[in-house]
Amino acid sequence: MAKKKSKKGSTATPKPAAPQAGLPGSNGIVHEQPRPARAQKPTVNGTSSPGPSPPGSLPPSTHAQHPLTLPATPPPAERTPQDTVREACDLLEVGLSGEAYSLLLSSSSSSLPAPHPSKAAEIERLAGHVSSIKLALREKQFDRALKEWNEAKLLWSKESGRGGGKHRGGPWAAKVWKFEALEGARKWGELEKFASDTLGTKPQDRQLVFYYKTQALYQVGKFADATTAISSAQEAVAGPMIEKVKILADRIRRVRTLKDEGKEAFDAGKYKVAIGKYTDALKVDTGNKAVQALLYLNRGLALYKNDGALQAIEGLTASISRAPTCKAYRLRSLAYRKLDDLANALNDLIKAASLAPPDSAEKRQIEKERDEVRSEKLKGDAEERREEEERRWKEKQAKRKDHYGILGIDRGATTTEIRAAYKKLSLETHPDKGGDEERFKEVKASYEFLSDERRRARYDMGDSDAEGPDFDDMFGGGGVPFAFFFSDFFHTCSHGGGGGRGGGRGRGR
Repeated sequence: MAKKKSKKGSTATPKPAAPQAGLPGSNGIVHEQPRPARAQKPTVNGTSSPGPSPPGSLPPSTHAQHPLTLPATPPPAERTPQDTVREACDLLEVGLSGEAYSLLLSSSSSSLPAPHPSKAAEIERLAGHVSSIKLALREKQFDRALKEWNEAKLLWSKESGRGGGKHRGGPWAAKVWKFEALEGARKWGELEKFASDTLGTKPQDRQLVFYYKTQALYQVGKFADATTAISSAQEAVAGPMIEKVKILADRIRRVRTLKDEGKEAFDAGKYKVAIGKYTDALKVDTGNKAVQALLYLNRGLALYKNDGALQAIEGLTASISRAPTCKAYRLRSLAYRKLDDLANALNDLIKAASLAPPDSAEKRQIEKERDEVRSEKLKGDAEERREEEERRWKEKQAKRKDHYGILGIDRGATTTEIRAAYKKLSLETHPDKGGDEERFKEVKASYEFLSDERRRARYDMGDSDAEGPDFDDMFGGGGVPFAFFFSDFFHTCSHGGGGGRGGGRGRGR
């Protein structure tokens, strides 16, 4: 028992640290006192205390007589005309021309101060251009959109600038509009340059800019540069153009792979394989004229090497219709020459020479080929004319009367022999003697013809047996086919021969 009392007494005796408030394990009185607060910081009742307060020391009159409140928000600064102008410009920068108009109208009819009339008019003009740009893009009138964009650029680039002079040049949204317009207008050179210039200005969306740069390069057949640009687009932070970037990257990869495989097969002499690869590549992108022209050209060359000159001409013609190049015309001339079509071959070489770089080895080589084909063509034309004249002469000889045969004499018969033959036959064929009248007329006509030395001489040289000199025949219309016969023509004219029939066919072709 003594031991238990001793324990009770020890627990009832308070320890020296018990009166401190706010510590864990203390009695319930501490919950009626505020926690010690930092100096000059408001407590839960709105007052501030410089430090901890002992229990029960909070005077009730402190909060009632001297309330401490948070600093009041300063009144909004008065709007200036420049504020209105800047806000309107900000709206215009993203194409919200209607909202900009509304702001200007409200500022002129309310307590807000309106901008200076000259600045307001400038914004109105800019808003008009922006509205026209967006409308033209919606209607796919891309050239009109570019014209309006250039007009707006003059206002965006004024020395006064935008945003109170902090910014100059078109806003980002305007650059996107120009990208769209240049792509729609298919102005690939301008699009590539604008994209390159924009990349040097830390654009808001690098992926978008690289996409348009890739498109510009790919559309003119620059596969290597387009591949580099699309890789940069894929590495950039993904933006709204990510799906378009993926589609374009896949298209470039497929076309380039098939093209490279076709070239590899061509270099190995596997022309049929190359033709198949180029044909497959043509199906990947039918809307890219430059790429189509290149693939048709490569396939045409493979067809030519595979002894398909006619098919090669068809393919090269398709290439030329999409992008006329010196190389395409020159290759097609080779196919025409293989088919002995020298006229078309010469025309293609003339066009190829006009497209070749001036004062270049390529141009000189093409001109040499052109001159060779021209010379070959002239010789061929002359041979064709000679063959045609000879054919016509033989046809006429086959159709004309054989006066010597009718009289039954040789071609070298004398005048006396001709007369004797006629007398004999005329007695035999005379109608009064019981002969054939038609036969008698024929004998008489042949005798009269051969009795005329001039006409007989022309007949012996192969000329027509028609009455009078035939100028049409003399110039290749069916008479003498060889040059030395013209001497007889001049002889005839000197004796006052009659006129030609006119309208005859000339020798020239």
